[in-house]
Amino acid sequence: PQSNGKVERFHKTLKAEEVRRDAYQDYSDAKRKMSDWINYYNSERLHSAIGFLTPDEVFAGKMEERLAERRTKLYNATREREDYWANQQI
Repeated sequence: PQSNGKVERFHKTLKAEEVRRDAYQDYSDAKRKMSDWINYYNSERLHSAIGFLTPDEVFAGKMEERLAERRTKLYNATREREDYWANQQI
């Protein structure tokens, strides 16, 4: 039951982000543009359900690596902000 819902949600997103926003010249044009969008969907578009990563990153096994990079960046940014405010003259 859950996989059918996922497919339906994908089709809803495809319609909202591609089909309803574009006018196609013919079948070949529609097929090419949808193929381009699906490539974007899998390789560039961030997905909240998988930690704001792309499906390609998750499929390639890079999820933990990417999440660790984010934690490191957040930690470093927090330290820099604390250092900045600790050294401000009032």
